[in-house]
Amino acid sequence: MDKLELRLIEAYKDLDIYLSERYDSEKGVTDYISRMEYCHLDEDPRYKDTYYKLKHVRWLRNSIMHDETNEPVKKEDIDFIANFKEDCISKLDPVKSSYRSGNKHNSIIQTLKLVSIMLVVLIAVLFIIFALINFK
Repeated sequence: MDKLELRLIEAYKDLDIYLSERYDSEKGVTDYISRMEYCHLDEDPRYKDTYYKLKHVRWLRNSIMHDETNEPVKKEDIDFIANFKEDCISKLDPVKSSYRSGNKHNSIIQTLKLVSIMLVVLIAVLFIIFALINFK
């Protein structure tokens, strides 16, 4: 193995451990890629790009480990892994971003449900008051 291959293996291992701990999974990067498949990748081209780059570095790492590759490791591959891990730590990665936007959507729905319930209660109270006034 050359130096770049070793650096890629180390960076990938570091990312894999981080994602395994973060998501309490045995297969950190692989499980993360699976989660990404539910993140509406078409909504943001950066997510799709990240998805394919992550799959590429996983393939590259596996190929190196099994001595099956003729494709050279590029510094950009190692930089991608490092930058992606930083995005994960900062919670700017696709899965967290998708989760946060989903939570915003869920918050709006919860607020609308609460307002609807309050309106129903208000109408019921007004109906009771109106009935009591007319009953006298």
